Amino acid sequence: MGTLFEKTAGRFKSYVMPTYAPQIMFVRGKDARLWDDEGNEYLDFAAGIAVCSLGHCNKRVADAVAEQSRKLVHISNLYMNELMPVLAEKLVTESGMDGKVFFC
Repeated sequence: MGTLFEKTAGRFKSYVMPTYAPQIMFVRGKDARLWDDEGNEYLDFAAGIAVCSLGHCNKRVADAVAEQSRKLVHISNLYMNELMPVLAEKLVTESGMDGKVFFC
């Protein structure tokens, strides 16, 4: 049968292009901590390569994402949405910098 890691690693080798060679499989996260399939705890210094910089499973972030996903999940920068200029204004104002924001 094998462990969860062994089963997942076998499927990974069969179906995922080997651009990386992961040796750890995380199964859950909370704030800046991650846990693997054996219960070992890690600090997430990579923050999901900047996509989880607010932490894992943060209730306020999860609630905001759930609420937004009921409206729009993603649209290209080719189009406008209601929140983009609101966030851009806040970033410019709070940073104290002049200029405009480029979302990428």
